[in-house]
Amino acid sequence: MAWQRAAWILIVLAATLPYLPTLDNYFVQDDFGVVWVLHEKPWTYFPRWFHETWMHNVWGYTPDEIRPFPAVTYQVAAAFGASAPWPNHVINIALHAANALLVYGVALRAACVGAVPALVAALVFAVLPMQTESVAWITGRVDSMPAGLFVAAFLLYVRWRQDGRARDYWSSVALCFVALFSKQNTVTLGPTILLFDFIVVRRGIRPTWAWLRPYVPYIALTAGYLVLRFVLYGEVAREGSLNARQLEIFARDLSTHLRRMVFGEAGLLIPTPQAALWVAAAATAVLGVGVATAREALARLARPALFFSV
Repeated sequence: MAWQRAAWILIVLAATLPYLPTLDNYFVQDDFGVVWVLHEKPWTYFPRWFHETWMHNVWGYTPDEIRPFPAVTYQVAAAFGASAPWPNHVINIALHAANALLVYGVALRAACVGAVPALVAALVFAVLPMQTESVAWITGRVDSMPAGLFVAAFLLYVRWRQDGRARDYWSSVALCFVALFSKQNTVTLGPTILLFDFIVVRRGIRPTWAWLRPYVPYIALTAGYLVLRFVLYGEVAREGSLNARQLEIFARDLSTHLRRMVFGEAGLLIPTPQAALWVAAAATAVLGVGVATAREALARLARPALFFSV
């Protein structure tokens, strides 16, 4: 327990200390519109965000976004002063620290690695320059918040699979609901859970109610959410914009982010290749299980590695 507490403290420090200078950063870009629109809404407005967009036409058009839970966080921050940026930055930094702790938990419980490589994974996540926009930019919360809810729901499901506590399962289902109404890309939680069971747990697919039952709440919530999107906006997943040009932009952005994450980029003031972090992480993972048992450990981690690589 002492080691675990020390690991938690180290992870929180790694996630918060680099971002303390952002506490006084003023609003930029979308922040002005987002904070202005949401701070003037009364607390009783919350239910309406489940069936209408949270931003109206602040960008000159009505976005197809149903995000009541991120909207509430801006209301909470505005309670400390609508023109004060620091409450929003405190929330963003706290979310980043929580996400880093969740990465530690997933590494331990779902990826099945030891405490040392799990700590390295969390520290790499905490200090990775790729996180900067989501943490330092106030409106970047629309990425870090649903990501945290997604990972928390996934981790609770994994704990239920391992320990059998019904409380963990239903907490995961509840967080799935909150995640869906935080950002639309969390619709991938259900397939992620099913693939985890198939690849890592080795739970074969069977056409029986007993096999299907654990997934039913996730399927029902996701289906209901997508139906709601269709009723409100005429699309479920922005399929109207799916064309060759958009796929090309997606592929280019994905490759750019991957390159920056692994190798860094001098233009982004990240002159040292990030690949060094991954080499250190791999070495630490081997040392964490013991060099003599590295082969057995790699065999044990093969299926989790396959799942998390995908």
